[in-house]
Amino acid sequence: MNKMVKIGSLCLIVALGLVFVGCEDFQKVEFGSTAAPKIISLEKGTIYDYELKFEAASGASSYKVVLQQVGKKRIYEVSSVNWLVNTADYDIRTAQFNKPTLTTSGSFRVGVMVEPYRRDKNPSTSWASTPIDL
Repeated sequence: MNKMVKIGSLCLIVALGLVFVGCEDFQKVEFGSTAAPKIISLEKGTIYDYELKFEAASGASSYKVVLQQVGKKRIYEVSSVNWLVNTADYDIRTAQFNKPTLTTSGSFRVGVMVEPYRRDKNPSTSWASTPIDL
Protein backbone atom coordinates (compact mmCIF):
# COMPACT_ATOMS: atom_id res chain seq x y z
CA MET A 1 0.00 0.00 0.00
CA ASN A 2 2.82 2.36 0.90
CA LYS A 3 4.54 1.75 -2.47
CA MET A 4 1.28 2.50 -4.31
CA VAL A 5 0.95 5.88 -2.58
CA LYS A 6 4.57 6.77 -3.45
CA ILE A 7 4.14 5.75 -7.10
CA GLY A 8 0.81 7.62 -7.33
CA SER A 9 2.36 10.74 -5.80
CA LEU A 10 5.31 10.55 -8.19
CA CYS A 11 2.98 10.21 -11.18
CA LEU A 12 0.95 13.21 -9.99
CA ILE A 13 4.08 15.36 -9.64
CA VAL A 14 5.28 14.37 -13.13
CA ALA A 15 1.84 15.08 -14.61
CA LEU A 16 1.67 18.53 -12.98
CA GLY A 17 5.18 19.30 -14.23
CA LEU A 18 4.14 18.42 -17.77
CA VAL A 19 1.07 20.64 -17.47
CA PHE A 20 3.13 23.65 -16.36
CA VAL A 21 5.75 23.09 -19.06
CA GLY A 22 2.98 22.93 -21.65
CA CYS A 23 1.50 26.22 -20.38
CA GLU A 24 4.57 28.17 -21.54
CA ASP A 25 3.17 28.26 -25.06
CA PHE A 26 -0.13 29.74 -23.85
CA GLN A 27 -1.41 32.32 -26.33
CA LYS A 28 -3.09 35.44 -25.07
CA VAL A 29 -6.26 36.32 -26.95
CA GLU A 30 -6.96 40.03 -27.33
CA PHE A 31 -10.21 41.38 -28.65
CA GLY A 32 -10.28 44.14 -31.22
CA SER A 33 -12.08 47.40 -30.61
CA THR A 34 -15.13 48.80 -32.28
CA ALA A 35 -14.77 51.66 -34.71
CA ALA A 36 -14.34 54.94 -32.85
CA PRO A 37 -16.75 57.78 -33.59
CA LYS A 38 -15.33 60.92 -35.18
CA ILE A 39 -15.79 63.99 -32.99
CA ILE A 40 -17.05 66.93 -35.03
CA SER A 41 -17.39 69.65 -32.41
CA LEU A 42 -17.81 70.47 -28.73
CA GLU A 43 -19.61 73.77 -28.21
CA LYS A 44 -21.52 75.70 -25.60
CA GLY A 45 -25.18 74.89 -25.93
CA THR A 46 -28.25 77.11 -25.89
CA ILE A 47 -30.56 74.99 -23.72
CA TYR A 48 -27.93 72.68 -22.23
CA ASP A 49 -24.44 73.70 -21.12
CA TYR A 50 -22.64 71.68 -23.82
CA GLU A 51 -23.34 70.11 -27.21
CA LEU A 52 -21.06 67.36 -28.50
CA LYS A 53 -21.51 66.45 -32.17
CA PHE A 54 -20.00 63.28 -33.61
CA GLU A 55 -20.35 60.79 -36.45
CA ALA A 56 -21.86 57.43 -35.60
CA ALA A 57 -19.56 54.42 -35.45
CA SER A 58 -20.23 51.12 -37.19
CA GLY A 59 -21.03 48.21 -34.89
CA ALA A 60 -22.22 50.43 -32.04
CA SER A 61 -25.10 49.39 -29.82
CA SER A 62 -25.02 52.49 -27.60
CA TYR A 63 -23.04 55.61 -26.80
CA LYS A 64 -21.96 57.23 -23.53
CA VAL A 65 -20.64 60.72 -22.90
CA VAL A 66 -17.59 60.43 -20.66
CA LEU A 67 -15.23 62.82 -18.90
CA GLN A 68 -11.61 62.31 -17.94
CA GLN A 69 -9.59 64.77 -15.90
CA VAL A 70 -6.49 65.88 -17.79
CA GLY A 71 -3.50 63.87 -16.57
CA LYS A 72 -5.63 61.26 -14.70
CA LYS A 73 -6.86 57.79 -15.65
CA ARG A 74 -10.33 57.67 -14.07
CA ILE A 75 -13.27 58.09 -16.46
CA TYR A 76 -16.63 59.52 -15.38
CA GLU A 77 -19.87 58.86 -17.23
CA VAL A 78 -22.26 61.77 -17.70
CA SER A 79 -25.56 60.39 -16.44
CA SER A 80 -28.08 62.84 -17.87
CA VAL A 81 -27.68 63.26 -21.63
CA ASN A 82 -30.19 64.42 -24.24
CA TRP A 83 -29.48 62.52 -27.47
CA LEU A 84 -30.39 63.99 -30.87
CA VAL A 85 -30.13 62.47 -34.35
CA ASN A 86 -29.84 64.75 -37.37
CA THR A 87 -32.75 63.84 -39.67
CA ALA A 88 -30.91 65.17 -42.72
CA ASP A 89 -27.92 62.90 -42.01
CA TYR A 90 -28.57 59.98 -39.65
CA ASP A 91 -24.84 59.44 -39.09
CA ILE A 92 -24.52 62.77 -37.27
CA ARG A 93 -25.38 62.52 -33.56
CA THR A 94 -25.58 65.25 -30.94
CA ALA A 95 -25.25 64.75 -27.20
CA GLN A 96 -26.52 67.65 -25.10
CA PHE A 97 -25.60 67.73 -21.43
CA ASN A 98 -25.29 70.08 -18.49
CA LYS A 99 -22.15 70.63 -16.47
CA PRO A 100 -21.95 67.57 -14.19
CA THR A 101 -21.37 67.86 -10.46
CA LEU A 102 -18.16 66.05 -9.54
CA THR A 103 -16.20 65.92 -6.32
CA THR A 104 -13.07 67.05 -8.18
CA SER A 105 -12.60 70.17 -10.23
CA GLY A 106 -10.20 71.11 -12.99
CA SER A 107 -9.84 70.62 -16.71
CA PHE A 108 -11.63 67.60 -18.22
CA ARG A 109 -11.54 65.93 -21.61
CA VAL A 110 -14.95 65.16 -23.09
CA GLY A 111 -15.44 62.02 -25.13
CA VAL A 112 -17.88 59.56 -26.61
CA MET A 113 -17.57 55.89 -25.64
CA VAL A 114 -18.98 53.33 -28.05
CA GLU A 115 -20.46 50.12 -26.65
CA PRO A 116 -20.27 47.38 -29.33
CA TYR A 117 -22.99 44.94 -30.36
CA ARG A 118 -20.55 42.03 -30.35
CA ARG A 119 -19.09 40.63 -27.15
CA ASP A 120 -15.75 39.90 -28.81
CA LYS A 121 -15.11 43.62 -29.33
CA ASN A 122 -13.91 46.16 -26.78
CA PRO A 123 -15.50 49.59 -26.31
CA SER A 124 -13.66 52.50 -27.92
CA THR A 125 -13.57 56.17 -27.00
CA SER A 126 -12.96 59.33 -29.02
CA TRP A 127 -12.02 62.59 -27.32
CA ALA A 128 -12.82 66.18 -28.23
CA SER A 129 -9.74 68.30 -28.91
CA THR A 130 -10.56 71.04 -26.39
CA PRO A 131 -11.08 70.28 -22.68
CA ILE A 132 -13.72 71.92 -20.49
CA ASP A 133 -13.28 73.40 -17.02
CA LEU A 134 -15.43 72.12 -14.17
